[in-house]
Amino acid sequence: MVFFVPLVGKGFQHFSASSACSAVGAAWSGEVRLAWAGTTRLGLRPYAILKSVERSRDWWIQAQADLAHAKAALSIHHFDWACFAAHQAAEKAVKAVFERRGEKAAGHSVRYLLSAVTEREVAPELLSAAKVLDKHYIPTRYPNGLAQGAPTEFYTEEEASDAIRRAEEILRFCDRLLAG
Repeated sequence: MVFFVPLVGKGFQHFSASSACSAVGAAWSGEVRLAWAGTTRLGLRPYAILKSVERSRDWWIQAQADLAHAKAALSIHHFDWACFAAHQAAEKAVKAVFERRGEKAAGHSVRYLLSAVTEREVAPELLSAAKVLDKHYIPTRYPNGLAQGAPTEFYTEEEASDAIRRAEEILRFCDRLLAG
């Protein structure tokens, strides 16, 4: 898969692989070349041509690490972080499936990612689990995600345990998709 990414600036002196990575908002490895898009009134404008590398294994390993982090946070009563890490585990597991299929997934809604990852209908229970996890994406980390108070004051052990259980369901589903 090859991506064309416009870069800001004139000439080669402003180009680097890291600026190309920043331009697409992702970490890339593989082939990086420059191509001229033509002349604009500001001068020649370089474009990076990035060839992506399949990274499903990396996404899957990180999903498992995030699930382990959620369990560790639960054990030390950091329930807000347990909920957030459970969300992250599910999100990254679904993104691993996209990667395996040669697709790039954007966004953080586990429910929408899960709906888009498979041609067949996802079980309603799994979509319900994803919806619950999506609610842990912002308010677990930011005080302005709640009417008042710090997130750490609001999350409970029951919520954290439930989030972990739901993330485990989604990881099992994604594991089957990755294996098949």
